[in-house]
Amino acid sequence: METYYLNKPTEKDLPFLEQFKQEFVEKHQHLNGGSRLMEMPILKEWLVHIKQQEEQPRPDRAPSTTLVFKRQNEDKIIGIVNIRHHIKQDFLVNTAGHIGYSIAPSEQGKGLAKVQLAQALDFCRNLGLSEVLVTCATWNVASRKTILAQPHCRYEDQRLSPDGDTMERYWIQSAPDGHM
Repeated sequence: METYYLNKPTEKDLPFLEQFKQEFVEKHQHLNGGSRLMEMPILKEWLVHIKQQEEQPRPDRAPSTTLVFKRQNEDKIIGIVNIRHHIKQDFLVNTAGHIGYSIAPSEQGKGLAKVQLAQALDFCRNLGLSEVLVTCATWNVASRKTILAQPHCRYEDQRLSPDGDTMERYWIQSAPDGHM
């Protein structure tokens, strides 16, 4: 059985991040959880940006940690996740939640998003978050299945996002008994 892990990206990952980005461009897919990865052509600057987002975000932003998802003994990046340390902003409460994530198009449909999300929930537990808001657009059946596959998941409601999508909102306990 293959082993997967989340890790903070480093300069060693830059060529693999470029390949990861390119897959989304070629497949015309939106990359969620990339913390502006698609908008920043100079990846060294993106590494500085995600470090700043974690340590000293702008006053109107929540601190967040961006992690890449890999198979053990491989350099290829197969996923990315952005974990917001709190959701005090309206956009995060109503639309984005604590966790945004994507799996590379070439790796989709293999159940890897479920593994990645479970590991992201472990990270949230280590941040002290006992319950985490995860959202998906109503049209995104794969993301809904990923969310519902997590234990201790409860549907809350749907809300309209600024871009016009209707977002389903789910709360997932990151601690097994709901307590820290």
